[in-house]
This record gives sequence, C-alpha cells and structure tokens, in this order.
Amino acid sequence: MDAKQLLILQHSLGLDQYGRGEPYRNHFVTGEGSKDHADCMALVDLGLMTVRSGSALSGGDDIFRVTNAGRAAVAANSPEPPKITRSQQRYLDYLEADCCMSFGEWLKWKTRVAAAQGRHAMSKLLPFRVHFEDPEIAPLDLEASDAESARQLAATHRGVPAGAIHKVKIIREKANG
Repeated sequence: MDAKQLLILQHSLGLDQYGRGEPYRNHFVTGEGSKDHADCMALVDLGLMTVRSGSALSGGDDIFRVTNAGRAAVAANSPEPPKITRSQQRYLDYLEADCCMSFGEWLKWKTRVAAAQGRHAMSKLLPFRVHFEDPEIAPLDLEASDAESARQLAATHRGVPAGAIHKVKIIREKANG
C-alpha cells in the first residue's frame, strides 16, 4: 500500500492524514477512469476494501468500503502527527471548546479561570443562574468558581457588558419534603 492508498482509506473512514478522529463513515465513491479508481481496485485486491457496483444513488460510480483489515492497516501505517507548539495546542483547545467567544475572549477567560483555580485549588465549579437587565435576554445557567467569574462569563456568552447583568445567583438543590 502506498501513501495515496493510505489517504484513500483514511478519507473513506472520515479520519485525518494521521489517522486521527472518530470514524463516522465507511465509503468511497469513484468510477472507472477517475484518478482514484485504480488505487481503490488495488486496495480491493489487497483485501483492504470491498467494492459494489454503482447505482443511481452513486451516479453509477462504484462504491468502496473499508474492511477490518483496512482499518488495521490505517492504524498501523498512519504517520505520527507533528509536534505542535504550546500556542498551537492552545488554539486547538479553543477550537475544541466550540464556544461563542472569540479566541481573544477565550484566552482572557481561561486566564481568569486558571488564576481562580490557583487561588482556590480546592474549590469546585458551582452552578449559577445569571439574570439580565433586559427581559428579552433569557437567564443563563453556567458553572464558574465564583459569582464574579459567572458574571464575566455570562457577559461574554451573551455579548453584553457586565453592567447589563441584573443578578447572579447560585443554584441550590431543593430538598425533598
């Protein structure tokens, strides 16, 4: 198997060029005469893929699927990802957070959280409900180390100044009875 064939297997499974990610698909559609068809047929000959004749759904092109042996080949032959800098890792962490903050806002928030955790190493995140002055803005439930952190985080999430917050209340569990 060559590098191009490895990329076809990785792509078929929805993985990146280093074999990372959760496989969320298992197909590759290509037809005779295309640039990838010969490589897919070679992978079939190696037992790393299976092929089905095309249908109207695939536009008449053949449908290839990765076998268990193909999955094992991806795991065994995918290169190690390159080393990344702390700054690159921090940006990847931001992307993973999938939040509604800009990168700069997220960095400031992370700095505040890290500082709060340093001051209160034994403290836990607490549940807060944040109410806004504008009744059109729905209350926001979130977790933070203290009320001020909750206020700042809520302001950032809703895109309003901290002064637009009416009150910050800790959410307490109601006792039965």
